[in-house]
Amino acid sequence: MKSNLMALYIGLTLEKFMSLNDKLATELSHFLKTITYKNTGELDNSLTDEERQKSISLMRVNASGEVSAQALYRGQAFFTNTPEVRKHLIKAGDEEFAHLEWCSKRLDELGGKKSILDPLYYAGSFTLGSIAALISDATSLGFVEETEKQVVEHLKRHLKEMSPKDEKSRKILEKMLEEEEIHGQEAKNHGSEELPPPVKGMMTATSKIMTECSPCPYESSQVPVPHPHPQGENLLVPVKESIYVVI
Repeated sequence: MKSNLMALYIGLTLEKFMSLNDKLATELSHFLKTITYKNTGELDNSLTDEERQKSISLMRVNASGEVSAQALYRGQAFFTNTPEVRKHLIKAGDEEFAHLEWCSKRLDELGGKKSILDPLYYAGSFTLGSIAALISDATSLGFVEETEKQVVEHLKRHLKEMSPKDEKSRKILEKMLEEEEIHGQEAKNHGSEELPPPVKGMMTATSKIMTECSPCPYESSQVPVPHPHPQGENLLVPVKESIYVVI
């Protein structure tokens, strides 16, 4: 009898261990797919240089936002014990990855690149999502609702800033806006709780850091060039139009 119980215990332990390994392997695979994803599109020459660089700046920020959003949801899904909540989070994360595909393709068409800080954004967001899920499902879903609320406002600002001539980028942002609003409402329907003001403030500050780190403006129509200084130093001098250099 004891030997049978011991065998059962060992079997269940091994099953849990294998299940955890499978989950870890899945998340590692998704992380690598996210940070290495590249969709080459044909270069779009329909915009002026200033309009194109502005769109690159905005779409780079949006791409990094989608990297972070899906990482947040996958971190939450990894630790939740509620099948229905996990299903909702995985679905939302998959849709965020689709948004990343759209933004990446459009960046290629504009001649831009994604941020090299995306792996850090992914890791930080996955960690935050994991912590939220370990607290409770309601807290976890509260993060989803607040995240989507801030993303919606962020997308609305981008639509105001983007050139009306960049119809392709605008259509992408409009579709993303529509789906982000749905994600927030679904989180509320699943029982999200409102987050404390300090937590909301922290999320806003984090979003601002990411927004400011992704595009780096230089007042120049070209990459700044060294200019001789009277004392022998080299300075970077601005030229004409604003461009955005990738970090």
